[in-house]
Amino acid sequence: MMKKIVEGLPLDHRLLLTGHLPAYVHEVGGMMPGLSLEEAQRRGRITQRALDAGDDADFSAQIRRGVPGWE
Repeated sequence: MMKKIVEGLPLDHRLLLTGHLPAYVHEVGGMMPGLSLEEAQRRGRITQRALDAGDDADFSAQIRRGVPGWE
């Protein structure tokens, strides 16, 4: 699957160890350029936004607000 997302992706054990996948994708340039991995992960956390949005009709937009790539 990752080879379809990032063309020319070399085989690496981190592709099999899902806990290491975000760091690997970031390292090979497959994530948001200009953001550290830690910042991208921090901005991508939606739990509190989802709790705050509740049953709002605009739920999907609210949880994506601030997430890299959705601006």
